[in-house]
Amino acid sequence: MLTELRKGLDDYSAKHAEGYHFALGFAAPAGPQNYRAFNFKAMDEPLDFWSLMAFDFAGPWDNTTGHQSNVFGNKGNPMTTKASIERAIKDYANGGVAPGKINLGLPLYGRAFSKTGGLGEPYLGVPNGTLGQPGIFLYKDLPRPRSKVYFDNEAKATYSYDNTTGELVSFDNMKSAKYKQAYIKTKKLGGAMFWEATGDKIGRESL
Repeated sequence: MLTELRKGLDDYSAKHAEGYHFALGFAAPAGPQNYRAFNFKAMDEPLDFWSLMAFDFAGPWDNTTGHQSNVFGNKGNPMTTKASIERAIKDYANGGVAPGKINLGLPLYGRAFSKTGGLGEPYLGVPNGTLGQPGIFLYKDLPRPRSKVYFDNEAKATYSYDNTTGELVSFDNMKSAKYKQAYIKTKKLGGAMFWEATGDKIGRESL
């Protein structure tokens, strides 16, 4: 399908757009269970870039809380990192995708869990969010009132926790985003993308 789409764009360009190159990208999953069957080399040839959706690693489909957009796995608490950016980047590269064609996706929202004892622990439902979807809070609405923000230095991921209500939210803030910025440069990735702009803050805390 991607090859046919590439050909269609090129044919249209040759006839109607003076040979202009229309960029073709793909919103790509970062969870191994979702990209395991990919033929990376065949898919990569017609593509100009891959937008790696490196978020939603954890959510209400899980039995325990976890990070939703961590860079690395946490060996000391593996239940908190069911997937990782590092693993996805390695798997895509091993499959034949040039790192320079990968744009790392960052979430401008957080995944929340209710009545939990902390990371990697069971929880009881998810709170009403601000995105019209239970359990999701926009970045501009985080951290939640009365919650304390923590940084998992092994996973390179941020989360907040309210000791009174037991509410935990996994999200990116300036600290985790700056680490990802450095990671993009170190791995020589193509760049970054966000999902999505309306969730951002304004001013100095804008990601």
